[in-house]
Amino acid sequence: MAGHSKIKFLSNTNGQVKDQGLSSGEVNPIASPFVPAHVVSDISLGSKARKLNPNAFPFDPALVVNEVDRSIFLTFSKGFPISPKEIQHFFERRFKENCVEKVYVDNRPGKIPLFGKIRFHKLTFTIAILGNKPSTKLIVNGKPLWCKRFQQGRTTKA
Repeated sequence: MAGHSKIKFLSNTNGQVKDQGLSSGEVNPIASPFVPAHVVSDISLGSKARKLNPNAFPFDPALVVNEVDRSIFLTFSKGFPISPKEIQHFFERRFKENCVEKVYVDNRPGKIPLFGKIRFHKLTFTIAILGNKPSTKLIVNGKPLWCKRFQQGRTTKA
């Protein structure tokens, strides 16, 4: 395709993707079982398609999961809190890549942090840490760190 070709994708009543503006023999580069029809509505191809982020993680549909499944609940031993930076550096050294999306640590004023949460970019990191075990103990800078699967909505009443 030379220049800018515009392709519009419409969803029919069956939820299938229809293409318009493709000549015979052209392949729809966007139609995929992983791209819902309501997301793909009006896409321009051409020079704009070359402006992708070269530092982005490769797309792997097998690893596209919600953030809860990519998260681990962390607990610290009393008197041994661990900072978010320490946690992030520990896992990035262990896996030798930028694997941490976000680290949360309970920082209530006047209280020593006892728990936190880490969210990874990929599910594979969560699996590598926990495997089939319900929890695992790690040592971060000489301090114990307990890890278990994160369960959304689980709160305790004080």
